[in-house]
Amino acid sequence: MDRLLDTKIFLGVLVISALSGCVAPEIRMAPPPTPQQVALNHNVQVRAIAVPMERVFPKILDVLMDNGFIVRSANEKIGFVSFYQQWHDVSQSNANITLEGSLLFKSAGPNSTEARVVLTGGWQLLSIGGGNSSNSMVSGVQQNPGAEQYTMVLDAIERGLASGK
Repeated sequence: MDRLLDTKIFLGVLVISALSGCVAPEIRMAPPPTPQQVALNHNVQVRAIAVPMERVFPKILDVLMDNGFIVRSANEKIGFVSFYQQWHDVSQSNANITLEGSLLFKSAGPNSTEARVVLTGGWQLLSIGGGNSSNSMVSGVQQNPGAEQYTMVLDAIERGLASGK
């Protein structure tokens, strides 16, 4: 019975949306950043680490996994790593949090490596409906989740790569 009611509600919303001219947003590239935004992003995303480039791989994989990240892909030849982390945050209404990133490493001298990270995040939480309403998931995404998140990730990478382990 509830499934039939849910289907009727869904179809009703679909018909009303179609009649009111509701159109799905177009997926497209964001406007290009200004030179000031590029400089600000570079300051937040890039750090020189006192470790030679030849010591980065495969150690970076252990560093990321030791910090709770799952490595999606890595390519030592081009110095690239893609990673993500998903966890349940009880301090934020039991939200499911995801943090995804791409890392690019390049030599910055004989004993130094430049690390650049780009992060994006997302969240999802259960919205409890009242009465006859059903529960639903509410979610959101955030490109560039904030300078403090970049600092935390780059600090963990620097500590891990610089450690003697």
